[in-house]
Amino acid sequence: MKSLFVYGMLLLIAMGASCDPVLGDGVNSVVKKATLQYTLDRDEDDIKEVSWNADGSLIATTGTNSFSMWNSATGKLLYTIRKHSPRAEVHVSWSPDGMRIATSSDEYAPAGFDIGLISIRNAIDGEVIWTLGKNITLSTPHCMSWSADGKYLSTSEGGLINIWNPDKGYLHNTVRGHTDYVRHIYWSTKSNSTLSASQNEIIIWNSIADEKLFTLNGHTSRINDIDLSSDGTRVVSGSMDKNAIIWEVATGKKLFTLVGHTYDINDVSWSPDCSKIITGATDGGSIIWDASTGIKLFRLEGSDQVTLTVAWSPDGKSVAMNSSKNASIWDASTGKKTLSLVGHSSGIQQIRWSPDGKRIATGSSDGTVKIWLVDEQ
Repeated sequence: MKSLFVYGMLLLIAMGASCDPVLGDGVNSVVKKATLQYTLDRDEDDIKEVSWNADGSLIATTGTNSFSMWNSATGKLLYTIRKHSPRAEVHVSWSPDGMRIATSSDEYAPAGFDIGLISIRNAIDGEVIWTLGKNITLSTPHCMSWSADGKYLSTSEGGLINIWNPDKGYLHNTVRGHTDYVRHIYWSTKSNSTLSASQNEIIIWNSIADEKLFTLNGHTSRINDIDLSSDGTRVVSGSMDKNAIIWEVATGKKLFTLVGHTYDINDVSWSPDCSKIITGATDGGSIIWDASTGIKLFRLEGSDQVTLTVAWSPDGKSVAMNSSKNASIWDASTGKKTLSLVGHSSGIQQIRWSPDGKRIATGSSDGTVKIWLVDEQ
């Protein structure tokens, strides 16, 4: 999601919750066909990030120094915001209801640009509701995350975590504990707990009370990605040390170390029913693991290129992955490729399912995003 930091955030401690059920009515209901619906062209030289809002009606795309908003039903460009450093990458984070979007940039810029500031915008028209950080010293935010109820927005500032009230635009609290840059933050779906990752450690917090609950140590190199199971009981982390680790949230205990990649792990993701994990790595492939045993189930051989992102379909029956040149869909129950998405003229940076699982968005360094209608036939 790029230097491979995760800029959207996570969740934590939803004790007593259950994993999302796998939808669909048959083990063979995997994606086998895709038809190009739209090509979204910003006339830009690169697309860095692609993300859908909660109901799938809007798509946000980011690139160098700007971001754009699109109507996903028509493919119409709604607006483009460019008030960022000419060299900066812009990052976005959707509010849970999909009506607001937070934007930030990750590079120093001269006066007059939005570096060090976070803008809360109306997602429909791009109008600024609040600009966070105007009256305090704020370094470049590496990541942003909304609480599940939308009442708080967490942003990183070096080794600090700033917790904002996005409704009134003020700083609610600052959490201290990391000694290196915080690159990932995730809110719990049902509590005021958060999870943050910096270099090779993860901390679980009571964020409102500014209380550190657990520090998770186990990686020997930088953590590139983390993801929380939908029931909030386990978290998986992927690292430059080539390994992924499954942790128990309630105790901070290491459950399994997933060993199988030969290069850095770039992306990790839980299946919707919490039974499996997929990891994508610089060795060009992805691995599907049994989350209850840590056993490798399948290796998906994408190419000899870097696997940048991996993503489960909402029903958990298919997985999408993209390398620097290819995008493909795989049967999660067999590890077999079911189709390739062909059409971009340059490297694919990111692949994302729509919330209803009926479409896929691929963003490319050719400056376009392609929206694909997918079918199980």
